[in-house]
Amino acid sequence: MGLSMNQFASLHPIDKGTISRYLNGQRVPRDRWFLDKLFAIQADYGQPVTPAVREHLARLQLCALEVAHPHEYRVRRVSDELEIALTGKLEAERYARALVEQLADRNRQVSELAEAKGRLRAAWDADRVAMQADCERLTREIGQIAGQLHLAQERTAQAERRCQLLEDLLDHLNAHTPADDEYRVYRIERIDKKTGLLTASIWEGEASVEINRAVRTGSPLALALVDIDHFKEVNENYGHRAGDKAIRAVTDGMRSQLRTGDLAGRFGGEEFAILLPHTCEADAINVAEKIRRHIAAMPIPVGRRAESGPFIKLTISVGLATLNGESRDPPLDGGSGELTQLLTAADAALYQAKETGRNKTHAVTATAPPAVDDDRIDTKTGLLTASTWEREAAVEINRAVRTGSPLALALVDIDHFKEVNDNYGHRAEDKAIRAVTDGLRSQLLESDLAGRFGGEEFMILLPHTYEADAINVAEEIRRHIAAMPIPVGDGAESGPFIKLTVSIGIATMHGASCELTQLLAAADAALYHAKETGRNKTHMITATAA
Repeated sequence: MGLSMNQFASLHPIDKGTISRYLNGQRVPRDRWFLDKLFAIQADYGQPVTPAVREHLARLQLCALEVAHPHEYRVRRVSDELEIALTGKLEAERYARALVEQLADRNRQVSELAEAKGRLRAAWDADRVAMQADCERLTREIGQIAGQLHLAQERTAQAERRCQLLEDLLDHLNAHTPADDEYRVYRIERIDKKTGLLTASIWEGEASVEINRAVRTGSPLALALVDIDHFKEVNENYGHRAGDKAIRAVTDGMRSQLRTGDLAGRFGGEEFAILLPHTCEADAINVAEKIRRHIAAMPIPVGRRAESGPFIKLTISVGLATLNGESRDPPLDGGSGELTQLLTAADAALYQAKETGRNKTHAVTATAPPAVDDDRIDTKTGLLTASTWEREAAVEINRAVRTGSPLALALVDIDHFKEVNDNYGHRAEDKAIRAVTDGLRSQLLESDLAGRFGGEEFMILLPHTYEADAINVAEEIRRHIAAMPIPVGDGAESGPFIKLTVSIGIATMHGASCELTQLLAAADAALYHAKETGRNKTHMITATAA
């Protein structure tokens, strides 16, 4: 090794004889101190021992120690294992401390992320609430603007039609004779200017005559209601002038498929009525299908010039109601009851055609209403007619004067009712009147007398009713109608729905002689006052004898 025993003994606390015995194999060291020193000396002199050699020499020493000194060998083995265990313990503690530090760091990161998530969530919630509020506000504003736009478009279209009619009248007045004037006025009253068909009122009158004749002779008859599908899109996409051209084209196509004796009229908007005399259900379906297919195949011009386009396609839905030929005494109402029944049935059939996909024909058989013996009932509302109401009211007033019992008379008028017709058409107006009268009637007693005075005005006589009770009845009617959803669409369940209000004028009398005309005048003055002070109100006046 380059180091003598004397030098090694002088450097370390060991005698030279022990060193000699160690080297000669006569004695085995009890620990690894001597061997480690030899390895260190080798390394100092540039001759390090490899780990494999170290392990081999260590095993040889242990084997020699086990033979020479068994007790020291066991102590040595336990000592080595203890050292290894202590070393493992230290390593485990060091590793555990590292894991604890890592866990604390992860917990800190999780806490920071949770705080950031909370801040982001709060900011997101605030932004969502703000966006929802903005969305709701914009939706309301869009709805209001759309309603205003629709109303403006309708008014513009009405103004254009009125201007055109006035221009035509002015041109006619400047270029024809007085005899032509009479014919012109007659034609304006009978003929719808836009379509050349009969107006609704003229059509209803002539249809009633035909129905009366059919009932008297027992001949079959059919009524068709025709409605242009999705017509609102034409106005929205091409304008009202294009809509007018489309209506004229459809009515021309419809008229080209009718027979000479058929009766066609415009019912309002894009809806038309056709009466088919001497026509059974099968023939009526053939006529309706012929019209429907013809119009579906027509190119409809919507441009400034009919020849140059653009062209669109339109379809129609048809509701048919037929009256089977059963001869009986003619109705005393001139056929208006049967006409109402046919219109109701045809309207239901038209609704069915639209609900099942449009561009269809649906037919039903109308049930003839029982014959009436006078003109007591208003066919549109089911209330008493004005003349019948006045007769029965006069009887009640005479009885009240004779017996000295109290009595009240109420005039009811629907507020702003003209807007229903302007915005939704005549059919919606009729539905609204029926809904209001149904609501009015639901609040009355059987002894109360209700009649239709004309248009949207109604009369109610309340026998044996004091002033306070009359006000209560009127207020119940007013509140009930104000809370009702009024259907104005094709179906009562599907809408659209509107709200209507009524103004009511009440006149009362108790123990004084008073005429019906005086009560009506007092109630009319009270109604005027209710309307002048804001509408949707009840106002009462006590009638005085003349």
